Amino acid sequence: MLRIAPRLFFFALATTPFIVAMAQQTGAKPAPTAEQVFKDVKVFKGVPASDMIPAMQFMSASMNYSCGDCHEGSDYAADNKNKEVTRKMILMQREINQKNFNGRLEVTCMTCHSKKEHPEGMPLPTGISRHHK
Repeated sequence: MLRIAPRLFFFALATTPFIVAMAQQTGAKPAPTAEQVFKDVKVFKGVPASDMIPAMQFMSASMNYSCGDCHEGSDYAADNKNKEVTRKMILMQREINQKNFNGRLEVTCMTCHSKKEHPEGMPLPTGISRHHK
């Protein structure tokens, strides 16, 4: 009996990492992505579906919008001008964060919009036109 116990101990010790690795691989399923749950997802592909509603809420709060300002009626997937502009802005925001902040989320909708539909520009020095090139 004494000879079996050490062998069993070393067998268990040697196989534990493999059992743990297999359990992690076959464990919980990955969370569904936005495009698996929602229709017409374009810029949020690969994002967990559970992040979509909080993202929409953050964007609407950043511009003082309500859902109906981008989603008309019950057809949330229907495209319109506001959604197209928003998609471009999201891509711009991602590019700014990637190029300037190593991908950290530093610039958001709120950074420029500050609860306004259109960002307010910075005051210009006297004699300079906004249309100056």
